[in-house]
Amino acid sequence: VEVRHGHQWGTVCQRGWDLEDAAVVCRELDCGFVLDIPSGARFGRAGGEVLWRNVKCSGDEFALDL
Repeated sequence: VEVRHGHQWGTVCQRGWDLEDAAVVCRELDCGFVLDIPSGARFGRAGGEVLWRNVKCSGDEFALDL
C-alpha cells in the first residue's frame, strides 16, 4: 500500500498486514470489501520509504492514521 503523508509518498510495511488492516484501506478508498490480501508484491514493488510499520487496525477505523 502506498500512502502520502504530508508532501512525501511512501509505503506501509506488509509485515503483519492482515484482513483488518486491508478493510480499513478499502473503506477509506470506498472500493468495496476486502476479499484477499495478496503477498509478494503481486502488483509490483512499491517505491519510496516505508512510512509506517506494524499496522494494527481493529477493522473499524475509517482511515489509516500515520
